Amino acid sequence: MLAVKTWLALDVPDVDLVRPRRCVACGCASCPVGDRLRLHGHGVRERELNGPLSPGGKPESVTVTGRRYRCTECGAVMLVVPRGVLPRKRYWAQAIALALALWGLAGETATSVRSRVGFGVWFESGWQSLRRWAAEARDGGLFPGLRLAELTEGSTARSVASRVASWLAGHAPPAEERQELVELAFAGAAQVG
Repeated sequence: MLAVKTWLALDVPDVDLVRPRRCVACGCASCPVGDRLRLHGHGVRERELNGPLSPGGKPESVTVTGRRYRCTECGAVMLVVPRGVLPRKRYWAQAIALALALWGLAGETATSVRSRVGFGVWFESGWQSLRRWAAEARDGGLFPGLRLAELTEGSTARSVASRVASWLAGHAPPAEERQELVELAFAGAAQVG
């Protein structure tokens, strides 16, 4: 799957470039050797995503065009989006990871994190999304493979955010130069989100 920046550079990727290998509903192969095509292009759908494109970047609002495919075997319709786009989230995985890392590892206030990562309406009380994201990540609903519920029972949301950011930093690809944990969490989210 393509990363967000690569996907944005293509505008709308070619239908064959991002076609899934199999149907998510029935599991049939999309292009069996010697047989007919089973996952057909079924249009596009736009998603608006928020957050910085790099750890030190300014928050942006970007529209990503996802490709839809329809299975001829079972009729299921699936949406293919770049790696890092999470279901039902306005922020991509890297932006959420950056927010959790700044709040949990760097100890910044919710208001400070919102000014670096956030986009939209501002409130004096901070940013409630941080607590919600920490809880979702703890329960395994945000980043695939992460399950911290039994390890962090009774922990504060900020300490859970720290654990999540550390886990994501461990998934970052090797870097040529030394990076801070916050940057590593950003890079790791691109691999697992």
